[in-house]
Amino acid sequence: MKKYILLFFIFISLPIFSQSYATLIKAEGDVILYRNNVEINIQDRMDLNEDDIINTVSGTVLIKILNEYAVITGKTAKIINNTKINIREEELSQILSGEITVNQFISLQSEASISRNLNMNLFIILDVSTSIKDVFFEVIKYIDENIIESIILDNDYVFLFTFGEYTDIKINRKISLPDDYSTINELLYSLVPDGEYTDIGLALETLDSAIANKIPYGKSIIFFITDGINNPAPDSKYYGFDIYKEGSFNAYTQVKSEDFKVMLLSIGEETAAKDLSEPLSGEYLEVSKEMNAGEVNNLITDFLGAIEMIVPADLGSISANEIELKVSFLSSYENARGIKISDIRYFIDDAEAVSVNDFNSVISIKGNDLAMEMYTLILPEDMESGEHSIKIEVDSENNVVTRPVQNINFTYFIYVEHDMLFLLLLITALICNLAYFVFAFFNIVKK
Repeated sequence: MKKYILLFFIFISLPIFSQSYATLIKAEGDVILYRNNVEINIQDRMDLNEDDIINTVSGTVLIKILNEYAVITGKTAKIINNTKINIREEELSQILSGEITVNQFISLQSEASISRNLNMNLFIILDVSTSIKDVFFEVIKYIDENIIESIILDNDYVFLFTFGEYTDIKINRKISLPDDYSTINELLYSLVPDGEYTDIGLALETLDSAIANKIPYGKSIIFFITDGINNPAPDSKYYGFDIYKEGSFNAYTQVKSEDFKVMLLSIGEETAAKDLSEPLSGEYLEVSKEMNAGEVNNLITDFLGAIEMIVPADLGSISANEIELKVSFLSSYENARGIKISDIRYFIDDAEAVSVNDFNSVISIKGNDLAMEMYTLILPEDMESGEHSIKIEVDSENNVVTRPVQNINFTYFIYVEHDMLFLLLLITALICNLAYFVFAFFNIVKK
């Protein structure tokens, strides 16, 4: 009897205790919503949960979180991974009436920056030799607008140094914004490209020392800005030295990891800076192409991306002896990524690990998209009725999957075929749920 009373209260309490994170104000285009990895119908003014996944590759949603507005567009993401926007009441009325679309509003607001809440270490290495004198002002303007103003966040760690015949460390600390912005701005525009020589070897040595020292954050971006002309002074230890050969500098091996992203910003087209892109395993970009903040931010977003494993927190009531568990792998990378999985195992109520035998060892995910996989979990034959938990663990190459260990709750019950009391309680619970949703629906409409 206790079993049925417990089951009854579980059924009728599910909608009451679900926590909403945001309210969907407007959906435009082709929008798909997944809750507990199951597609559900999407409607304006519906409540959204923190772990909901929304596909807006061909659409846009406008959501409200407390008193703030945010949008998700052009990607598949969890509700919490959004870009906040400022909307006045009259603008909101225009959007809701259809006078203007959310995408048009975003475009008008010039929301080019990609939201980032993860602090990083930013290394800025700037060539100040006379060979770039003619374009130096444009280079400084580019750094100011597309790196300093558009990318750096409060409390980012900045290590900025110049190089010519010598290296000169200008900034080596955490940045406090907005106070430090004017300081950096004045510093940049006071620089003069008067170095008679260009010692790239010395710059790489300084970079070696910088990344070998303790830096506060786990992720780093290195902006190496030069015309690539290596012309060390005759008395330099790097005079006549092949700076591009393998193993010449520690940075050539240190930065080839998930923790570093290197951007070689070339001053001019097809310069020798491109030669550094291979040993530093970096992106080669030409400043002369005038890449805007949005494009640079996309590259940084890709660097900061992750592949997150998402499972239902609660499977509800289970009566079968096996569970078909639907798992999502959600990518926030801009480009396609592959996951190589070596092992998937699960623990039921802290018992011994059981391996999943049938799974795809290689999963390919498009940029800002998700891949859904189904895994079969076998329950013990002597499973007792009541509440249970499963811990599932996924081993991936280079630990590319975030949150690879997660817990799932469920209630197991033994179904008796002709148990009329159980059927009566089940029907009553369904009626209560239906009544609740009807009541909630009319409350929303009244609002």
